[in-house]
Amino acid sequence: MSAENFITEEMLYPILEDVFSTMFGMPMEARGRVSEVHIDGRACLCSISITGTWNGIVLVQCSDALAKEIGTVMFSTDAEAISKAEIKDAMGEITNMVGGNLKRILPGPSALSLPNVMFGSDLSWKVPGPADICIFCVLISGMLLVVTIVRRAQN
Repeated sequence: MSAENFITEEMLYPILEDVFSTMFGMPMEARGRVSEVHIDGRACLCSISITGTWNGIVLVQCSDALAKEIGTVMFSTDAEAISKAEIKDAMGEITNMVGGNLKRILPGPSALSLPNVMFGSDLSWKVPGPADICIFCVLISGMLLVVTIVRRAQN
């Protein structure tokens, strides 16, 4: 598998469809693979590492508004009642589900870390050293969600 195609839309989109549409009833629309994307304003950025035979990071990024929507659906509550801690838990769990399902289809054995979740403005990330990067965009309930898969260079 070439570096730029180590994760394909055919591999990722069924995972996202299962998590969002099937489990939570949130409509998902695939928007394709991109070379870069930036979410303006306040956002949520989550990461989880896969280590072992395959080494990399799964990043999930969306606006605060979508993170709140995901939290309200996951906790079956309304937007006024949901806490920041519940939103953080929901986004961590979404990242864990996506990472865990990807780990299952990647070469193994591998282990999954605990998810990291942060909120803020102008969030960015950087991978030290060489890596292959695939960025995919989907709309969840009409709002942008970005999933980035980073494969660390093999030694």
